[in-house]
Amino acid sequence: MNIQSLNKSNLLNHGKRSILMILIAILCIPTLVACTPTQSASPENEMTTPIDNTDISIIELDETGSSADTDVASNETEESNSLSKDAQELENMATHFLLAYFNGDIDTLKDYLISPYEWDIDAYSDPENAPDLSSVVFKGISDITEKNIDDVCVVYAQYKDNSSSDRFQNLTMEFIKKDDGWKIQFYGLE
Repeated sequence: MNIQSLNKSNLLNHGKRSILMILIAILCIPTLVACTPTQSASPENEMTTPIDNTDISIIELDETGSSADTDVASNETEESNSLSKDAQELENMATHFLLAYFNGDIDTLKDYLISPYEWDIDAYSDPENAPDLSSVVFKGISDITEKNIDDVCVVYAQYKDNSSSDRFQNLTMEFIKKDDGWKIQFYGLE
């Protein structure tokens, strides 16, 4: 074997490796960019509500678990005034369902579920360390208009699992309108 054929072979192998590396880079870079955070991790940029929050409603409960309505006329916002009757009912129902969920109250959860409910009935795994309800955000409420019987609406309750967490959890609740009112036909964590 002569030196010239070895150089051609090495050059060919080097060229193949270079092309392979370029292809890998082209395929991997978009994936890596999509996984990078969009904001810096500095404390001044820390957010307490989710990004792109155009549809939120924060739960405010008193000690009994009922919606706080101490001065309803002065506390209502334009958004809550513009909610349909069905949206208001679902917001109230979702609030009380979430309270029972965080308290681990399976019996109360059953009151909100369609019968028969075909899924496992689960509650929050650690009621003593449940998230602060004042930080829960509902998504999907403002899109709800007046509905007909058997119409389905999905509402998301978004919360941080604990105050030191940077991650949000979503409890998805799928409601169906029946003759006797709204019922939950499915719920679960995302």
